[in-house]
Amino acid sequence: MSSTTAYAISRVADPDEQVRIADATIRHGLSRADIIKETRSTPRKKGSKPAARKARAVRVFREVGFKVTVERKAGVDPMEAAEALERIAAAMRAEADDGSLAA
Repeated sequence: MSSTTAYAISRVADPDEQVRIADATIRHGLSRADIIKETRSTPRKKGSKPAARKARAVRVFREVGFKVTVERKAGVDPMEAAEALERIAAAMRAEADDGSLAA
C-alpha cells in the first residue's frame, strides 16, 4: 500500500472503519482514487477541514480601451484589490494634478 493511500485511510475518524478500508484495499487492490472516493462519504477526524477555495492569482479588467491586470501570489481578494486600486487611482490623480503625468 502506498503512503498516499495510507494517508487517505488515516483521515477517517473511526479506527474500525480504517481497518475495514485498509483490508479491502489490500484484498481487492484498490487504488488511491478508490480510497478517496470511499473516504469522502465517511466522517473525517476532528480538526480536518476541506481545503478552502483559493482565490485566483491573476484578475484582468478591461474598461474603455484600458486593460488592468491585478496579480498576487496568494490570490486576488476582491476587497483588497479594490482598496489597492483606489490607492493607485489616487496616486495617478495626484500625478495628473501636478502635471507630471506623461501624455
